[in-house]
Amino acid sequence: MLGIGTSRGIEAIEAFGASGERVARSDDHFALFSVTKPLVGLAALRAVRAGSLALGDALDESALPGVTLEHLLSHRSGLVDVPLDSPVPLGDQLASATADYAPGAAFRYTNLAFAGVGAMLERSTGRTVYDHIDHYLGPGAGVGFDPGVDPHDVYGTDGVDLDLSRMYGHRHPAAGAFGTAAGLLGLGGRVLRTLRDGAGELLDPALLRGALVSRTTGLGEPDPAATRSSEYGLSGNLREHSPELANRRVFGHAGWSGSQWWIYPEQDVVLVLLTNHLQAGDLGVDFSELNNALFPASVA
Repeated sequence: MLGIGTSRGIEAIEAFGASGERVARSDDHFALFSVTKPLVGLAALRAVRAGSLALGDALDESALPGVTLEHLLSHRSGLVDVPLDSPVPLGDQLASATADYAPGAAFRYTNLAFAGVGAMLERSTGRTVYDHIDHYLGPGAGVGFDPGVDPHDVYGTDGVDLDLSRMYGHRHPAAGAFGTAAGLLGLGGRVLRTLRDGAGELLDPALLRGALVSRTTGLGEPDPAATRSSEYGLSGNLREHSPELANRRVFGHAGWSGSQWWIYPEQDVVLVLLTNHLQAGDLGVDFSELNNALFPASVA
């Protein structure tokens, strides 16, 4: 599923391919995997705007000292990750979490951190992260955590030993959402209008711009062999240091399933790709080429 939108609305949605005998339709839901993270990040930032949370608030759901909401949202918490399909409930994962670096001292992409964001939201507001997301998206948004929407099957789970049904059961704030192209394009349009017009319906514009400032520049990773070509703000992936892209002035997120949600503020464009194979890269798919087809001229 490929979709293009702007701040004015949806420009085009094109369905292609099939999951077995199920031919893709333009209103189908797909598993978003890590495209879930910016959805949760927006919920947390809205709570910050409302005064229910602050970026410096501590993760009381863990015994680890010094971990704040800002650390969690920017992958600088130090939490040692837990598999998405762990049989251990998310609350217990947080309560027994360990760390291998001091909060803020390094960078490592961590799914468990977003379970922490969800727990902080519920403690501070009395409402679950799912309620917060449903509220700001509005009725019929086409994005949520209910597997009953009949999402397309996900392929490649055997190759990575992932128990998909167990992961879905967690409704994991790092990777558990499902969405349609129209739903993600609509949300992307609201983000663009916030940045363009200074409208504060979705989020305070200054807070949103602050969330798009890298928190990971210059930080090393605990694994000395690890490399990366992108930075992270508060839940968003920033691509200014991605040499494979012609246009690096873009933010958003990609998901393990191949799903992509990218926002180009200077061009007023939202790009959505929804697909469902965990090992698409091993099959020769180059997602950067999709971005470069849209914006072939260099914008560094």
